[in-house]
Amino acid sequence: TGSSNAYNSVMSVGSLALMNSTHAIVGVPSLSWPTVSYVGGFYSPQLSNGSWSMPSFTTNWSESVGYENGLYRIPLHTNGRLESGNIDYSSLMTNGRISGDGFGTSVAISPDGKTAAIGIPNCHLSYSSTISSYYGGLNTFYFDSTTNSWRFQDRWSESYLSTNNTGIGATIAFYDDTHILSTTTGSNRQTYGAMRSFSISSEDDTGSITSGNLVLENLTSTGFGASISISGNNVYYGLPTYPVYGSWNYATSTDGLTWSALSTSTSSVFTIDGIINVRNINDNFGLSVATKNKRFWAGAPYSETDTSGVTISSNTGSVYVYDYNTTLNEKVFIEKLLPNTYGNMYFGAVIEASDDTVAISSGNLNAASTAAVSVFSYTADNTSTKLVDLVKSSIETSQPFGSAIGIMDNRIKCHIL
Repeated sequence: TGSSNAYNSVMSVGSLALMNSTHAIVGVPSLSWPTVSYVGGFYSPQLSNGSWSMPSFTTNWSESVGYENGLYRIPLHTNGRLESGNIDYSSLMTNGRISGDGFGTSVAISPDGKTAAIGIPNCHLSYSSTISSYYGGLNTFYFDSTTNSWRFQDRWSESYLSTNNTGIGATIAFYDDTHILSTTTGSNRQTYGAMRSFSISSEDDTGSITSGNLVLENLTSTGFGASISISGNNVYYGLPTYPVYGSWNYATSTDGLTWSALSTSTSSVFTIDGIINVRNINDNFGLSVATKNKRFWAGAPYSETDTSGVTISSNTGSVYVYDYNTTLNEKVFIEKLLPNTYGNMYFGAVIEASDDTVAISSGNLNAASTAAVSVFSYTADNTSTKLVDLVKSSIETSQPFGSAIGIMDNRIKCHIL
């Protein structure tokens, strides 16, 4: 599993998805190539003997050399066969290859590890090749086990539907092996605020993307789309600026394409409850969300109160933990997690969880030497236990730490940019 939080990705710090015990995908939306700057891409490091292989991002690499070293961008040709020279020049496309497109802002891998989806929320080119901005879109790649590499499968843009420019692709997640959800970010990229479903016909080179309906739309001024998390038949999403202090909500599906969304009103969304219901207007409760089984986490990275609601220091940040019963539509508050150090920690900007572990960071919001990724263990009936605070090495002292987090096989992978 891995985080693909649009709030961080909008700031061009990348996204992360983990396929299995040996592979990962890291999106790099501001990556420059020899012919164009800041067009984006992704790379696929591999774990061997405890170390990750990483491409050097040499800017004078040709696309074919980049491909051979596990560094990818949207191919100019639709069949994506750089290594064989088999290019269909009748189907050349520049969609997603323009400076500032943001290819790699979000990444996700299907549960079976055979398909990757890469978001392009700033996709500039329309279906008729008119250059505008923020149409939004995504590409899919399939994993070729014979070459141990990713191959281009299909591309899709919101402009294909002649609809409003939405910025779809800011956040992306798989419902199952062949169904995808993707959102815009309502406060950072677009004021539109929307989530669309997609299906993939197959998980090989014949696969094609079909768009479904807009699951949610017109969620203006809510911060919607900064983070989504799928668990079972539900997708959970944060609304960090609605109503005022932030909230979260969910939608339900049985097939991954058609979704039944709850109404978005001040009485239907989920807000902070109980003794800790002491809020400030800039808390951004719901900026990040994560779910695993019945456990639910919602980050409030700008909060300034302790576990009793007493003011401690501005921008300390916190994470609220709940057990949630979707059948009864009931949530029970478990605890409020805080960082070890108070003040400007922005704790809770990124949350990533596995069946028994949750990792929390400040994302790209904190570049100070105090930045850390806090790792907790938890059980279904008990509160969390702090395991460790992962800290930066001396080399990265001026860089944000934990802008994207992945957990797999008892390993934590933290993306530093």
